[in-house]
Amino acid sequence: MTPIKAPTIIDVAKEAGVGTTSVTRFLSPKKRMELSPETRDKIEQAILKLGYLLDQKLSVLFQD
Repeated sequence: MTPIKAPTIIDVAKEAGVGTTSVTRFLSPKKRMELSPETRDKIEQAILKLGYLLDQKLSVLFQD
């Protein structure tokens, strides 16, 4: 049985039709507002659809 692969930022970007840089900005509270409301909505929907969870080891990079 093949283990289920957790979705990555790359998967979220592909699903949302945006670049990985946009997803990274979305995940950063300070940079999120640099994105258009439409882009933020696309990324949010992709995250929910895929069940993306930010790796706790990486979450340090996105703290204020």
